[in-house]
Parts: sequence; C-alpha cells; structure tokens
Amino acid sequence: MPLHSRLSCGVGVVAAAAALLAGAPAAFATRATVNAKAMPQNAAPGTPLTLAVSASLSPDLPDQSMTLAAADVRFPDHVTLNRRLFPVCRAATINAARGSFAGCPAGSRIGAGSFRADVPAADVFNVPGRITIFNGGDGVVTVHAFAENPVLVSEAFECRLVRTSGRFGYRLNIEVPYRLQEISEGWFVELRTLNFTVGAKTKVRGRTRGLIEVERWTDNVPFAVTFSFLRESAPVTVNRLLDWK
Repeated sequence: MPLHSRLSCGVGVVAAAAALLAGAPAAFATRATVNAKAMPQNAAPGTPLTLAVSASLSPDLPDQSMTLAAADVRFPDHVTLNRRLFPVCRAATINAARGSFAGCPAGSRIGAGSFRADVPAADVFNVPGRITIFNGGDGVVTVHAFAENPVLVSEAFECRLVRTSGRFGYRLNIEVPYRLQEISEGWFVELRTLNFTVGAKTKVRGRTRGLIEVERWTDNVPFAVTFSFLRESAPVTVNRLLDWK
C-alpha cells in the first residue's frame, strides 16, 4: 500500500480544480453544516479556551462528485491567540519522519480530531480517519491526516492563519493537498464529517496560559466557513454564531 507523505502545491490544486470545473456543464449544490463551541462557557477575559468544531458535508444529488479542495474559515476577534508561547512543529518534520511525531517538540500539539469519508470509485464508504493539529509557528497551523482504507494515507500540510479586520478577527486558509483529494489514480475522497478540538495550555511564570484565551465577551459572536470543491460541486458558505455562553 502506498504511503502518501509529500506536500502538494496549493497553486497546482487551484489550477487542477479550475481546469476540471471549466469542463463541467454545471456545479451542483452541497449541503453543509458547521457548529463550534468554546469551553468553558461564560469565561472571564484571560481564561484559556478549548474550541470544539464539527462539520458535515453531503451532496445534493446521487453520484455527485464532492471532493473538498479548500476551506476558508473566519473567526471572531473576541479571542487572543498565544502561538508564541508554544513550541513549533512544521509539516516537513512530520513528513520526513513518514508520519511520526517523534520530531515534534513536547507541547507543540494543540489539537486532534477525526473524520469520515467516502471513496466511491473504490466502493468504500464511511472510512474513518484522524487528524492531529500542531502549532506551526507565526501564521501557520500544521495538520496531519491519517487513514488506512482503501490505501494508507499519512500526510502533513500547513494552513495559513492571519489576523484580519472587520467583522472577523482571524482567517484560516486551508488548501487540501491534492494527494489527499485523489489518493490513488481515479480514487477521489469525499469528506462527510469532521470533528476536532483545539486548545492547549502551558505555564508561564507560574500562570496557566492558553493557546486561545478570552479577550472580551459579547453576545452573537459570528464565524463563517466557505467550502470549495474539486469537481462538480459549487462552493458553499455557512454562517453561524459561536456557542460560548
């Protein structure tokens, strides 16, 4: 079974998606749901938070191709991110070790989760997998994806996290490496569900500090996610309110 452990170029992904979509007669709708919860709730400013996120994607029509190519996540500015308080682990370190985390410093892991996906061309459905999330340094989140069916998949890649202005304070740009979209020739992955939590703590001069900390509390804290797909399915945006009260 092949081990996929090479980073893919985001430009190549976009180009491939554009070429395929250009030849498609129409883009179909996709049903998407996203929920996010911050814990503990009703926390005072400076309190470390854990963010729990769940998402599901389903096609609007039978046999609709729905391979996730990218996700653009917008977060509120009601929190502080203390990335510099935590060690860094980059995707290249994990991939060079063939998916081992032995080279990642203690404390660099900031989250974990699971997913389920279909690979219709391989007649495989509801395949389980897992993700592990690391602090990638300033402006970077490192994600490692692992699954064993229908082929072994183990790949780390990096997402850009930037400060923005306006309604949202942070923006996470996720470009799914092409090798996580087409895991073998003609075998395209269709993500169905994703669940993960992010939140880490450390001691700084005797005080407990969090990767994510409450900056200010208000009602109606917004977040939004836009999913983009490789073939057939049109982008879909979900706007929700963060559950943290």
